[in-house]
Parts: sequence; structure tokens; C-alpha cells
Amino acid sequence: GGAALGIANLLVRALQAEGLTVQEASVIVGGLLATAQVTKKRIIDNTYLFVGAGGAALGIANLLVRALQAEGLTVQEARDKIWVVDVKGLIVQSRMNELDQNQKKLC
Repeated sequence: GGAALGIANLLVRALQAEGLTVQEASVIVGGLLATAQVTKKRIIDNTYLFVGAGGAALGIANLLVRALQAEGLTVQEARDKIWVVDVKGLIVQSRMNELDQNQKKLC
């Protein structure tokens, strides 16, 4: 619907601002929208897991936070729906001293 298209446009523009091509951004957005369609849930009704905590994964996770906010969640509510795993396990607050600034945002 119209809301999904608005979120898709927001994400594509934001991903492009992060340096991704239109094609790369479209694949990511398409995956999120397909997931919502298959599960019959809005993007705010899902929990997301990122395997890997590098720049690309964190960039996409932060853009997802923005998309979830656009759907009505607070920043913290959006972040609570996103889990990130790195080589040492789940990124959680008890690991704050070993995380970089971008990783800390998602705790």
C-alpha cells in the first residue's frame, strides 16, 4: 500500500546516502517488504536479527530504526526490535566497553 511505498522510498534514499547503489538499496528494501508481505505483519511487528556487526550491517540496522520510527515507534522501541550478533555473540549492554560507537547505539 501507500505506507509501504513511503517506507520503501525513505529506505532507498537513506541507503543511497550511505553509499549503496539504487540496485543494492532496492534489494534490501525489497527483502524487508517481502518479509512483511509473507508474514502479513507490518515492519514494526517483526524482530530483526543481523548476523555480523560491520559497517554495512550497522548502517542498514540504523536505517531500519528510522523506518520503524516512521511507522510510529520511538527510537528505543525500534532499537529493541533489532538484534545484532558479532563473532563474540549478541551485542548487549554488558559488552559496552568492547563496542564501538555505532554498535553501542543498538544496545
